[in-house]
Amino acid sequence: MGDGLIHLPAAAVAAFVALLMFRAGVHKLVDLQRFGGVMADYAIGPAPLVRLLRELIPALEIVAAAFLASGVMAPDGARIAAVLLGLYAGAMTINLLRSRSEIDCGCGGPGQPISWALVVRNLVLVVALIPAAAGLAAPVSIPEALAVWAVAVAAMGVWVAADQLSANATRMRRDRETLLAGAFGAAS
Repeated sequence: MGDGLIHLPAAAVAAFVALLMFRAGVHKLVDLQRFGGVMADYAIGPAPLVRLLRELIPALEIVAAAFLASGVMAPDGARIAAVLLGLYAGAMTINLLRSRSEIDCGCGGPGQPISWALVVRNLVLVVALIPAAAGLAAPVSIPEALAVWAVAVAAMGVWVAADQLSANATRMRRDRETLLAGAFGAAS
């Protein structure tokens, strides 16, 4: 049994990110064409690289999820996930600095435009993965594993709900802007 002050929270973060990466990877695999379009919208590389990444990223997300969930391979999974999340934050940052915020984030949930909040969210996840990447999320006992996965599943439920609320708010804002533009455009 590891040091509970670091060990259990690191294991819970690893389990949560495993769920997150699995969800994102499966979401992308279900519609590779759409994901390829999202990748192209970021406009940060040549078309052949975008096509390669379209195939590679979902696979890497699922590998990271499996490694994180395994416990034994958690450090490798944490490193893969942290690199991916860091790259996503970088791609979003480049486009936000170009004033291109209407790009779908491609995060693996309901569509939402990129934002500084998503950049910060990804960077927070990268930092949260440091203990797991350092090997501090070692395999746990069965009771610890049940607690860790219960926390991870609960956190994932909150994550999915927050994702949906964010997407709904974005959609409502766009609908309101369209309605107002239509109302005032018709009056002119």
